[in-house]
Amino acid sequence: MKLKIGDRVNVRGSADAILKSLVLKCGTYAGKILVQYDDGQMYHANPNQLFEPTLVRDDDECRDLENEVKMQIQSLDKEVEKIRDEKTKLQQILYSFEKEREEERKRKEEEERARRESARRKAEADAAAEREMQRKTQDAKAELKRYERGNNCTLVVYDGVSVNQWFNERVVSMACGGG
Repeated sequence: MKLKIGDRVNVRGSADAILKSLVLKCGTYAGKILVQYDDGQMYHANPNQLFEPTLVRDDDECRDLENEVKMQIQSLDKEVEKIRDEKTKLQQILYSFEKEREEERKRKEEEERARRESARRKAEADAAAEREMQRKTQDAKAELKRYERGNNCTLVVYDGVSVNQWFNERVVSMACGGG
């Protein structure tokens, strides 16, 4: 067997390895060949311990093993299909939960919006009632002042002053004197 560096070989009593050197001519390992196993470790071996790497033969045992592998693959494919179906069902259930949560969230938002709108309308109505109450109070105070002025005439009226502004319709007469 003619070997060159980088060839795969089988070391008798060990495993397959890669040839890292040809026969060493000098030194401690003279007459030996450096090989590296698949796990990365390197050793020196005698050339007579090296053979062609092991090959898988196409015999009955291999065919039986091949058939067994095919059957396992088919079994796994069936399991994968079952898992996919189950996953799809679970995703549908999850979607229904999410949909219910979304509907509940929208319902709560709508209730909150309606509650805020109702509170806004009530606040507007209360504010309008308060404004009306203040207007009526001011009107009553103004009317009272006009009435009191008519009973106790202490106001000096000048030309161009509207009598209606200072007196109400209950004032019967008014005396104006010059001075």
